[in-house]
Amino acid sequence: MAVDTREPNRNYPVPDPENLIAEEFPRLAQALEMAGGDIGALFAAVAAKAPLSHTHTISQITGLQAALDGKQPLGSRPSYVLDDLTDVDTAGATTYQVLARIGSQWIPWTVDLGHSTGFAAQLATSVIDAAQVTTGVLDPARIPVLAAQNTIVSTGAIANLSSAQQDQIATGTHVTTTDGRRWIYKGGGGSKTAEASYIELADVTPEWSVIANKPFGAFGLTLGAAPDLATAKTALALVKGDVGLSNVDNTSDLDKTKQYACAFAHRSGGGDSTIAANTWTRVNLGTLAIATNGFSISGNELLVPKTGIYNVNASIYVTPVPAGAQLYCGIYVNGSQQFFGTLYNAAAGAIMETVSCAGQINVGAGAKVALYWYTTIASSVLKDTPSGTYITISQEGAA
Repeated sequence: MAVDTREPNRNYPVPDPENLIAEEFPRLAQALEMAGGDIGALFAAVAAKAPLSHTHTISQITGLQAALDGKQPLGSRPSYVLDDLTDVDTAGATTYQVLARIGSQWIPWTVDLGHSTGFAAQLATSVIDAAQVTTGVLDPARIPVLAAQNTIVSTGAIANLSSAQQDQIATGTHVTTTDGRRWIYKGGGGSKTAEASYIELADVTPEWSVIANKPFGAFGLTLGAAPDLATAKTALALVKGDVGLSNVDNTSDLDKTKQYACAFAHRSGGGDSTIAANTWTRVNLGTLAIATNGFSISGNELLVPKTGIYNVNASIYVTPVPAGAQLYCGIYVNGSQQFFGTLYNAAAGAIMETVSCAGQINVGAGAKVALYWYTTIASSVLKDTPSGTYITISQEGAA
């Protein structure tokens, strides 16, 4: 009997060395039949498969064209608007609005800095460096404190101000302390002996020890030291011609002829007047009651006849002064403000009041000096009275 040896994969009969050739023929025939069956099955299976390279058209693939119709064309860019997004509603949007997330929607919103974390605290402590203010006109209503003309000198620090000195301090008053520091009182009811109630001004006067290139050191003087007068006079050996004293008029002052220019102008006959709030407005003077040595009036401005230093006093009489109104009386030279006085009505009702200011100006011949007034409430009324609304100007040295 033949040995029936088989291969392990498809169980085909394979020749065995122990068998006779006659015994192997039937087994080889069986192996060929089995191989032919498997090959036939492979051809049938391959025939049902798609070709290695795709040959179908789009129309031959069910649903492909409809799926492609919903896609963006290759190489083109989408053209969408915000309203195409399901959680965005831009209805009613105006210029400079932004989109903000409110609830579950993005909607138009006007920026509110109150919603900015920490902004209010930052704004409250922020300041503007004076060097940044290079152009434009400052609105007095936006300035925390307007400096006045009066100055109080403490015998020590702010805490050492006497009761009498405190009575003279109002909003804007200058206070100087013996350590060289300078202050402006902020008002608002703050303690007049507490530094927190004041704005400290920058001290522009340097200490002697920090001044470079001091003028001493020549003629044998100690460099950087302030010499006594006798030492300086001896070292410099000056004669009167060295300093121009040879040209001095030695006539006694009592014997010299004195001619001073002065003027007094007031409002009379023009009637009461009002002005728009927060606007510096020139007062129509109307009458030049006194004019010596060439003073004249033109366009409600006093024309200075000669170059010199002049003392100027002015006043405005206003009634009623509405409650809460801030009044200012100011002197302008050639259209530019020089100094002013101010008053604030803190009473519950209207009052009548006079606001005055005084100062000194150094001007040339032909300078134009005018009286201006300013109110924060338009219903303030400037009265037509010579004793309350006026300006006086006199040359320095006039009796």
